[in-house]
Amino acid sequence: MGTGADSLKSIRNCGTCGAKGFSFVQGRNMHGQLQQFEGICSQCQGTGKLVTKKCSACQGTKVVNKVKLIEIKIPAKFQGK
Repeated sequence: MGTGADSLKSIRNCGTCGAKGFSFVQGRNMHGQLQQFEGICSQCQGTGKLVTKKCSACQGTKVVNKVKLIEIKIPAKFQGK
């Protein structure tokens, strides 16, 4: 599977999480106390990397659908004769 980037130069570390893939957010627990939670980084979705320029072939999806014709020669003894 590819990177979804146009080139390796188009990938940079996520500045939000420091390329760790997770970040800390502050919130309140059910008792109203301030608490720090760890969660997947919303900017890079846990990868730690960001794509600055998407690949033109896959549009950043990391997958390219191609139809390829493959010719296989089957010996006569396997062709039901």
